[in-house]
Amino acid sequence: MSISLGLFHYSIEKGLGFIDSVKQINDFIFNPIGLYFFIIGLFIKYTLDVFLGALKRTGLSLFFNSLFGKYKKPFEENRIFIFLDLVSSTNYSEKLGHENYSAFLQECFLTISSSIVNNRGIIYQFVGDEVVITWKGNKKENYKRAINFYFQFIDDLNKKEKLFLKKYGIHPEFTASLNSGNVMVAEVGDIKTEIAYHGSVLNTASRLQKQCKKYGARLLATEAFVSNLRKTQHDYTYEFLDLVHLSGKVNSEKIFHIKREDLNDTISN
Repeated sequence: MSISLGLFHYSIEKGLGFIDSVKQINDFIFNPIGLYFFIIGLFIKYTLDVFLGALKRTGLSLFFNSLFGKYKKPFEENRIFIFLDLVSSTNYSEKLGHENYSAFLQECFLTISSSIVNNRGIIYQFVGDEVVITWKGNKKENYKRAINFYFQFIDDLNKKEKLFLKKYGIHPEFTASLNSGNVMVAEVGDIKTEIAYHGSVLNTASRLQKQCKKYGARLLATEAFVSNLRKTQHDYTYEFLDLVHLSGKVNSEKIFHIKREDLNDTISN
């Protein structure tokens, strides 16, 4: 920008030719005013990089809520959670080796970005080959968005099937579980802080995800989630599968299988 302004200044306002204008550029840039704006520009760029980096890690709403101290004191919130997990992750890790497996996971989680943004989800955690996404549970359209997110992610992975097979010899598959309800949310930690959710809603969703392999299902959901989904208009089908006793839970849980008619629901075991 400085070079462009300098050329404009000397060629248009001073009436110099192009070659003579270029010769004057050093004097235009390396003077107190030019250096002042250069330093200001660097400071603004650094500030924006820090801000955007923090925003990228937390998301817009979490960032500003944390900035104003909303999470200093624990409070209750109704939320939706989806737990996604890579099918056959142990086999893939052994086949690819830790370096290629890490690159493979990175490629998978880069693919997830557009489906999160399009469906207004917030990334809660990346844990190994698992990712947890959340939405506010008091907005009924978010129950449909949570399912939309999963199937868009699957579609995006399928579009990159040739790329994955060429680079890694593997096409990734992810199964998922959905649950909703009241959880406690608070800022935890001192040296390194993060926003954490606590409650049986997350424990149930995590344990339910492990049932996908048993039932050969891509997407499972709890009765709590499905009862809210019924209040929205959607194109998905869901069916009651079983009444199961999940590890660590006192009461049995009704589980449902959510499908999209045009998608093959068979998963690798």
